[in-house]
Amino acid sequence: MPTLPEPLERLILSGTLDVESAKQVEQFRQRTGMGLADSLAAMGIAVSSVALFDKPNAPTASPLSLSQMTIDPGLNFDAFLRCPQNELALSISRSLAVEARPLFPLCLVHAPMGMGKTHLLSAVALATQNRSLLFFHTSDLGLEFQNAYSRGEERAFRAACYEPDILLLDDLDWCRHTQSFQEELSMVFQHRLARRKCTFISLSMPPERTPGLDDNLTSLLEGAVTCTLSMGDFEFRLQLLRKLVHGQALSPEVQEYLASAVSDNFRKLKGAAAQLYVMSEFTRIPITVEVARAVVPMPEDLAMDPRLKAETDLLERRRQKAGHLREMLREAETQEEQCLALQITISESIQLLRTESPQHPQLTLLENALVLVQNNEFESALKTCAGFFTPHNPASKDAIKKE
Repeated sequence: MPTLPEPLERLILSGTLDVESAKQVEQFRQRTGMGLADSLAAMGIAVSSVALFDKPNAPTASPLSLSQMTIDPGLNFDAFLRCPQNELALSISRSLAVEARPLFPLCLVHAPMGMGKTHLLSAVALATQNRSLLFFHTSDLGLEFQNAYSRGEERAFRAACYEPDILLLDDLDWCRHTQSFQEELSMVFQHRLARRKCTFISLSMPPERTPGLDDNLTSLLEGAVTCTLSMGDFEFRLQLLRKLVHGQALSPEVQEYLASAVSDNFRKLKGAAAQLYVMSEFTRIPITVEVARAVVPMPEDLAMDPRLKAETDLLERRRQKAGHLREMLREAETQEEQCLALQITISESIQLLRTESPQHPQLTLLENALVLVQNNEFESALKTCAGFFTPHNPASKDAIKKE
């Protein structure tokens, strides 16, 4: 039986749990892969997150200075693009900025890139007065955590995240490759939630659909008050284009075309207007709807391209293989079973590439990984083939390794 986690040892010392019960909780946690708080709840043991994570008798950690995001003063509530579909997100954000004790301390906004998530969090930061605030992009906070960990200052890092009245964390997707950082964030969020301190998080998609988020963090975020952002309807996008300097230079027909063609990303819409404007200025080519369609194709134009369809189909199959591999690794109880699961998935993936894309650059990579796993070099094989199973992300074995 491995050494019990420190929170369980504290519960034993406080008389909340006996030793045998604590061992059963730890065995359950390791068997299921659940977090400690969820394991206790699943076994019917009522322990608050305060009791679980607090160290009331521990010496106070030294203050730790964290380097926050620089806030663009132009990203305020007045400059936020308002449409009926975004009123809920805007109302929640305003309330977080002005309410001393918000009704819902854990809030989440999810939307694709370019929809205004960073703008919304920045607006909260700019509108907040007389309260302490911490604003980070997740990747930057992850680096702060790594630096603190390397210096043995984990408790000081935790205290720095516990303390502010408001914690704003942008693009939580960026934490998905680091299990230890996700566990730290879960502890921070639970601690703040227990004290009803405001935490506002942004994601590109709902937590249950975000690849790589661990189950404990996903479960915690599913309990947050959630809102999303939209680009509004055709009329709203058309009005937006007519307000843009580059959009004003385009004919009404081209403006209407762009408002129809780009409905998923504000940045893309602004960029398309700027691109057509620059073409007109430097080439003196009249910008017609036909020219605009060549520069910014309609979604159905892209769907007609057989090469794009084949690439998309292959990408989806790779994601399916990755999901299947994760499931088999979770169910594997021994190293031999893990090796067998990986060998099966790699062999199937090699066959897929040989059939669908014989010249694919990662075919050799998979063949090398197959040799490694056949020689029982599981970790090396997993690291070698991770890039194939996480096509949009840097190769990381944490993305597919058994939690």
